[in-house]
Amino acid sequence: MVGLASVSRCWLLAAALILSGVCGATAQAQVPDDECRDGAVLPVRPKTDPRSAKITGICFLAIGRDSFFKDINILAGGELRAIEAGHGENTNTNLWASSIIIENGGALIANGGMVYYNAVGPYGYGGGTLTIHLYGKDAAKWNPGTRQYDSQNKGAVCKSVAPGPCGIPQAIWDTNGASLQEMPGRDEQGNPIKDYFYQYAALRGDGDCTVNSKTSKCEIGYFGNKVLGVSFGATLDLYGHKGSIPPGWLGTSPPGPDEDPLSTGRSWRRLVDGQSLSWEDFGVLLRPYVGWSFQLHLGGRHRKRGKPR
Repeated sequence: MVGLASVSRCWLLAAALILSGVCGATAQAQVPDDECRDGAVLPVRPKTDPRSAKITGICFLAIGRDSFFKDINILAGGELRAIEAGHGENTNTNLWASSIIIENGGALIANGGMVYYNAVGPYGYGGGTLTIHLYGKDAAKWNPGTRQYDSQNKGAVCKSVAPGPCGIPQAIWDTNGASLQEMPGRDEQGNPIKDYFYQYAALRGDGDCTVNSKTSKCEIGYFGNKVLGVSFGATLDLYGHKGSIPPGWLGTSPPGPDEDPLSTGRSWRRLVDGQSLSWEDFGVLLRPYVGWSFQLHLGGRHRKRGKPR
């Protein structure tokens, strides 16, 4: 069974993905969506004027700035890129959105954008941070007496107009689990991946619909609200400095997670002898090479000094 996403790789980003309860701007007349493509920079919207945005081509996030949006939809051929290199050191970038939906053929990418031991470098290598804030209130109200919702959230809707919902091929959408279908991507041998596809539906408590101003149809969202949603055929590629390793890092690392499913990256390591530490131990031997920086705080379970139990 296939879930919602085809994710190329998702390592720990040197940034936080934050769920926030901050309210948006006051109601105002409907304005057109910002559209970003052709290598442009996504407009920097102030908190007082957040707008929806559609990413239909290569689009860059403004590094070192705070940008406020309503819904952001990344459509087929669209790539929203957050690239740290070329903007100085220790940058602080904040992207606020009520939702980000990556539809079929779209991609959200964050990395350092520099050559790093013959590979793309991680975001945070220059000391920068990227924070994605998802904001909004919960409008769902459950009535225990009627065992129904008195009100529900409006889920963020997809904005692809073809070939099917969220840009998914209509023929695949219509099967709804009836037969095996070829999925995006390839397996380790380069062969097509086949699995069953099941149609999306509104999440519980997020079943209210949004009227499409062009078609007058009331459309439901499949990913809920205040969400980062990754659809069938979409790519979420967040490559951050903390905890991640490029293949062959410094020539001393084990293979990275893409090459070895047992790789632990740099977030944690096993003790060489596999035994627990005692309160009398004054050294830690880890395997394999770690590459941690100085001033790193080690965490773990411990007991107070005293008679061993």
